[in-house]
Amino acid sequence: MYDRIRTGRPRRRARWVALAAVLLTASCSNSDGDAKSAPTPTDGAGLATTVVDAPARVIKIGFAYPDLRGISALVPEASLGDPGLQAEAVVNGWVRDGLLPAGITVELVNKSYNIIDRSAQEGVCLSLAQDEQVFAVAAGIQFLRGAECLADRFGIPVIGADGTSRDSYERGAPYMFTLRADTETQIRTYGRWLVESGFLDGKRMGLYYETPLQAGVDAMKEEFASAGYEIVAESTSTGIGMGGPEDIVAMQRFIAEDVDVVLPLIGSSSAQSGYYFAEEQSYKPTVYDLDYEEHTQDLVGKTNPEWYDGTLAMTMTRVGEIGTEFDTAAADACLDNYDSYAGTDTPRVSPTSPEVNSILQTCDVLNVVLAGLQGLGTTPAPDDFVAGIESAGEFPFASVGDGSFSMTDHSGTDYYRIVQFSLACKCWVATSDFVPMVREAK
Repeated sequence: MYDRIRTGRPRRRARWVALAAVLLTASCSNSDGDAKSAPTPTDGAGLATTVVDAPARVIKIGFAYPDLRGISALVPEASLGDPGLQAEAVVNGWVRDGLLPAGITVELVNKSYNIIDRSAQEGVCLSLAQDEQVFAVAAGIQFLRGAECLADRFGIPVIGADGTSRDSYERGAPYMFTLRADTETQIRTYGRWLVESGFLDGKRMGLYYETPLQAGVDAMKEEFASAGYEIVAESTSTGIGMGGPEDIVAMQRFIAEDVDVVLPLIGSSSAQSGYYFAEEQSYKPTVYDLDYEEHTQDLVGKTNPEWYDGTLAMTMTRVGEIGTEFDTAAADACLDNYDSYAGTDTPRVSPTSPEVNSILQTCDVLNVVLAGLQGLGTTPAPDDFVAGIESAGEFPFASVGDGSFSMTDHSGTDYYRIVQFSLACKCWVATSDFVPMVREAK
């Protein structure tokens, strides 16, 4: 993927739910952005420790997560629970199971961030890098600005949830890692799935995409061209998916061009804005969706119009898996560990709540951190941490399909599956097992 470098307006409540579901806004945070979570019970001072004979080395690990308390006060189902406590549960599990290298203790530094405020994310980066002097960082979704700041500017390894462009990995190499595949791989795979399915035969396609995705869109168009498919109407958005006039313009163009299949490579709020305008116009196209900007998060499903029922989507995540015959061992282990630590009984039901998603995602990003820690020598060094992740083999992820990392590819999951939206439960249901993505060899 890169050269190795060592240096229309939706209804009011529906709109709030969509914004909360994709985490496209943030509430008022604490004055310093820190999470207010109980300290790890192992030593009462926020340190996860293990009994060893070697001299202790305290490794500071930053944990950055979106702060949605303001939104969840209005829409309770949007709550992420207590992300700080979720992270502490994972680290406590490492200690309990003896997974940390001899002599290493881990200190978590929790910071929340506003995901639509680029300067605020950079502020979190500066705080973690300069004030806290963390060794590595695990982060939730929509932290790209902060992740690039940490990796590129400070040479601090960061493991984020979202995939990003290949250019972004190159800028942050070798310190930028993500759970999900890079956006070019994701969108090319989306195009290949649509071609191989035959869904586009004889259809008039309309494409609406965000301009930062241009490389991925070009890759998808290559897949279409090889099958003789043509896009008859194309619209772009330069925004960040908050919904706006461009969404209405796109739908107007699709209506004018008699488009019967819509491909929405945009933020969920923009998609919802367009869908509600379409509904007002009695326009009911077929949508083939994907999980870009959390389109396949169950909370978003609560705002989908009736004509969206039965929509198929490609996803790298494990949405729609709980309560099915599919293997949920990694998710079960993650939730069991959290419930044991927090004294809770997390529901294992569909639709999946944002809190459950947060618990699973936290397990994943931190377990990648653990692989890096297990690669450290007697003197902790970022390059040894990176090498530990690259050589760890396949990760059994809880929130996304299994995957691995290598010296030339720092995006995680290697698989995707198809899910279908059900209006009856307003949720996504897994309809296939995971299959390999269209990507370069790792």
